[in-house]
Amino acid sequence: MTTPVSILKRGKTGHHHHHSPHHGGTPVQLKMGCKNSSDMLSHCPDLLLKQTKLGWVRELWGCEAETEFNLRSSNGGHSFYAIEQSSEIMRFFLSRLHPWSMTLYHGTSDIEPSVKMMTYQRPLRLPSCPLKCCCHQTVTHHDADGGFVGDTVEKFYGCVPKFSVRDESGAAQYVISQPTCLDGLCVDFFAEGVFNLRQPFYVYKIGSEHTNGREVAKIVKVWSGLSNELFTDADHFVLNYDQVHAPAARARLLGSLFLLNQLFFEGKSSLLCL
Repeated sequence: MTTPVSILKRGKTGHHHHHSPHHGGTPVQLKMGCKNSSDMLSHCPDLLLKQTKLGWVRELWGCEAETEFNLRSSNGGHSFYAIEQSSEIMRFFLSRLHPWSMTLYHGTSDIEPSVKMMTYQRPLRLPSCPLKCCCHQTVTHHDADGGFVGDTVEKFYGCVPKFSVRDESGAAQYVISQPTCLDGLCVDFFAEGVFNLRQPFYVYKIGSEHTNGREVAKIVKVWSGLSNELFTDADHFVLNYDQVHAPAARARLLGSLFLLNQLFFEGKSSLLCL
């Protein structure tokens, strides 16, 4: 792999964007020259994403706000943002499990016009756990017009969580899991190094799971500082997808990141952390 996708997760805002993030403006659907809503991702060698801190007192007491992500490519060519829509009651009582809709736009949250690119839908499901046979965690991926373009679904597993990334036909493209050792029986906590405090999820093509070095993409949570780690959910991520070239596949991996963030990294500062 060459250039990593640096993702700095930017945070929960206290603002509500249920109608439009642009002072009542209406986002356009597609940018001229793009056949599909995810095509603009093909022009991005990487992405930078940041989640704003809510404040440690509010986070400690479970005052969950809707998540907002600002993204940009490192070459400065494109900027994106994603906004969550969800129930305040569900966020408070089911921090990691609450259902949400996340809309991805091309542009910035304070400049018009924006371009609606993707919508990600996460329904209410049972917590992720081993040997579960139903109600698996999932996120569905939809283009700007609402068309279904695939999903990411929790798989049945014994020791190491696994997720299947599927295209619009339901065919599995990739498997996402943490790096493993002992032929897939245990998580390899040192795959990214010993003292750098990185928590990776690797993306493999079907059939190459549990083979470190054969991953085609990485989603890695990196250390974001002591105060952030202890008192907020403003985590930092690195996404590397330089071996994944199809824009729709990149869009599905981005939606997978949103799901992994919610399952494994959200709510750590809250007293109510379901």
